[in-house]
Amino acid sequence: MDFTKDFFNLLLDFGDDWVLTKVETDHRKLHVYLYLEYISDYYEDPETMEPASLYDHVEQREWRHLDILQYKSYVRCRIPRVKCKDGTIKQIALGWADKHDRHTFPF
Repeated sequence: MDFTKDFFNLLLDFGDDWVLTKVETDHRKLHVYLYLEYISDYYEDPETMEPASLYDHVEQREWRHLDILQYKSYVRCRIPRVKCKDGTIKQIALGWADKHDRHTFPF
């Protein structure tokens, strides 16, 4: 059991489908990097909400999040993409940021 990851998972609450897998700090820059991973086995088309299958993951992205004490915090993850029933490939909806945002909703 990792206290730091458990603490941040509880504190940040990105939803049941996401889990914090790693926390990195840069004490020189006063930055904290929070790595999330999508852990659900269920995927759906973000527009129709119909079941879809996992296609791949996009390259790692980064979003600015609320500061943690004096540290600027950033969320990093690879967002899953799904293959929809009509054959199109789409990125899943995040729930904590819009598709093209560079910051989380709380920020």
